[in-house]
Amino acid sequence: MLRRLAYRALPDGTQVLTVAAPARVAASWRKMLARSTALPDCDPDGTIETLAAEFPNGYQVDLKLCNGDTGPWLDAVLFDQQGRELCCLAPDHVALTGEYRFAVRQPGWTQQFRLRVKRGPSPRGGVTGWSGNPATHRRR
Repeated sequence: MLRRLAYRALPDGTQVLTVAAPARVAASWRKMLARSTALPDCDPDGTIETLAAEFPNGYQVDLKLCNGDTGPWLDAVLFDQQGRELCCLAPDHVALTGEYRFAVRQPGWTQQFRLRVKRGPSPRGGVTGWSGNPATHRRR
């Protein structure tokens, strides 16, 4: 999971969640997203890594770094409390950091979600691997 920094609901009902990604993860994703060819040591159409951020109401955004023929790409997907996919964004992000805007449209209402991902500080002591899960975090 990404580390939650702040949450607020705007007067129009838009939910805004700000999270931090570890600096090394953000840098690694930026480097991979800049590639114009698939990563050779990964499944050509597979998921390289997934990070998740959860809103207080149980909705969740998965940010998946995926491998592809023309290079890795970022798949941003919003899920409801039951894990159903509600919407996804066009794969045009060039970095993990930034803002992701989702709109869930139903007859009679629209719910807006914004996820802001900031670059967090570099961990102390050095990190040899980061899976997005602190339980599997290894230090040198």
